[in-house]
Amino acid sequence: MEQQHQKFLLLGICFATFAATTNNAFAESDANITLYGTVDYGYAIRFNKNKKIDDSNEFSKTNSRLNGGQSDSNKIGIRGSENFGNGNKAVFVLEREFLLDTGSEDGWTQTFVGIENEKLGSVFGGYMDSLHYSLISELDPFKAGTVGNYANVRGDIYDGIFHISSVKNSLIYISPNVANFTFSAMYSNNMDDEDSPTKNNTNDNFYNLAVNYEGEKFTFGASYHYINFGNKQNEFLENSNTKNLHNFTLGGAYEFDNELKISAFVAYDKLNFKKNSPQISNSKNIALTHIMLGAEKPFGRHNIKGSLNYSHNKKSQFGKAWQIAVGYDYNFSKRTNFYAAYSYIKNNNARAVATHDFQNEGGIYQQGLQFGIKHNF
Repeated sequence: MEQQHQKFLLLGICFATFAATTNNAFAESDANITLYGTVDYGYAIRFNKNKKIDDSNEFSKTNSRLNGGQSDSNKIGIRGSENFGNGNKAVFVLEREFLLDTGSEDGWTQTFVGIENEKLGSVFGGYMDSLHYSLISELDPFKAGTVGNYANVRGDIYDGIFHISSVKNSLIYISPNVANFTFSAMYSNNMDDEDSPTKNNTNDNFYNLAVNYEGEKFTFGASYHYINFGNKQNEFLENSNTKNLHNFTLGGAYEFDNELKISAFVAYDKLNFKKNSPQISNSKNIALTHIMLGAEKPFGRHNIKGSLNYSHNKKSQFGKAWQIAVGYDYNFSKRTNFYAAYSYIKNNNARAVATHDFQNEGGIYQQGLQFGIKHNF
């Protein structure tokens, strides 16, 4: 009995010592929370030359509207971190979009939590941007915003199945920086949601690997992602059974001494179908190539930019599309700027590329013009 009391006493001393050490660590931890967001509002106008969609031809040739979230999505977010010693830091992000036009909410854009370690790297889990999207959206001079953004051309076929921007139920590992190189890996075993083009209550397995180099003047990145659809029936692909998707992307940018920045990327996608599946216009698979060339040059408070996007689909009916875009920014401060953007899109008779920031059917060609004001806080 006495030995049992001695054991309890020893356990009590150990627990008290651990609690005291833990309390001291908590007291000395460095935690902070940042509130941030974007407010963006402006005006947009389209000039279309539409194909005949149906007998009603419901889409007008020209439309315009006051429009929110043109240059960047309207959002509010909370970013938090806690440094708890030995090179370890906990990080979380909660970010939600809203429609400035109506005041209504528009869903979550990023929600994740993770641990950063100076020597071992970082691990995050939640709803996050894909490594592929992080690479090419930074190379785009329009930063995936306004009528000039690259996604108009890349995301037009079948509800953006080739344009994977955010992934839910995902896990990301990012290595430490070694000689300006970082390696990243992303995985999700359930990226389906109610808006998925392959919704049938089964999981999509998503894998994404990337390597990035960031030098003083030159940046470079490479990404590969693979989606296993599990032979799903895809409602946007004439109910064909999708099997898997492969994507290879290479891109980089160089900034000259005069601050002129040149950027480019090339992306190749291959969408495979299950054997004996209904085919798309007698084409067994879809192969899509996308090329972007961009340039950006600041002049004091002024900034001009432009890009050329080309998309080509070789072995099916989707054909090719071009987009030429130019833009201008005037920076009132580090947080507030006026912007203007113009794009010209040219489709062949098999494509329907359009600017997608509000309901707008693609046609033989389309021109878009936007201007507005954006404030970051």
